[in-house]
Amino acid sequence: MKRSVTITAMHVKFEFTPEDQLDASRRFLARSGVIASWRWKGLGYSALFTWLLVFSSFTYFYSRPGVAALLGLAVAGVDALLYPSAHKRAVEKRLRKLHQEQFGDADKLLCEVEITPEGVGVRQMNRRVIHEWASVAEVKETDDSIDIVTRDGCGVIVRDRAFATDAERKEFLELARATLSAHAAKTR
Repeated sequence: MKRSVTITAMHVKFEFTPEDQLDASRRFLARSGVIASWRWKGLGYSALFTWLLVFSSFTYFYSRPGVAALLGLAVAGVDALLYPSAHKRAVEKRLRKLHQEQFGDADKLLCEVEITPEGVGVRQMNRRVIHEWASVAEVKETDDSIDIVTRDGCGVIVRDRAFATDAERKEFLELARATLSAHAAKTR
């Protein structure tokens, strides 16, 4: 006679680095519609400012507004092409400063994640946070992690090194998805 055992909680822990934290921030920022709109607005304002600067300078010095407008469009187009990489570098620099302020010079930090019927518990840096299942939007599997994303755009990234085996990773993923589904079914 086979006996079925239902696992209702699971706990894992792993070390993470400042680079892991930067990667997590990038992933969560990439999901934000507000951040995307800021990027597009920044691109538009940058191109407009560039066009105005070239147009006004060329018109002032050479008194040829038609040529200045075309030249301004060309330079604004180049600016628009260069803007995304410049913006990415600026965001990266700011995130690095923020993480330096938060984590100091620590090389590695410990993260503990627990799946329970109530939610996803995360403990790191002497702080414990619980993301209740009602706040979880999705449990996503990636090449190097299991991402548990909340409705407010935050969440937790459980790195593959948290699991001793592929079977343990699969069990964690299945438990997280099943618990999220069960909670969603209860609240309908």
